Amino acid sequence: ALPSSLVIFKELHLPFQGAHKIKQVVPFEIEAQLPFPIDTAIIDSIITRENELDASTHVLVVAAQRETIKRYQHYFEAAELKLTGISVDM
Repeated sequence: ALPSSLVIFKELHLPFQGAHKIKQVVPFEIEAQLPFPIDTAIIDSIITRENELDASTHVLVVAAQRETIKRYQHYFEAAELKLTGISVDM
């Protein structure tokens, strides 16, 4: 688990629904809010709520620097352990 201090969390309210479209839009929506360039980021998101009345979606976005992720991956590679996922320590 990554320490939460190494990760950026953002909540978005998007005026549409659809997981595929949301995955495409999220990087553009948070780019200006990141303290590092978007091309050095690894971004993931999860839909936390969909509002059927106005067809909107609430999304929790998590971003980390690629170098941070690579550093943690290196620890597992050095120990010859297969890394199957990374989570965030909340």
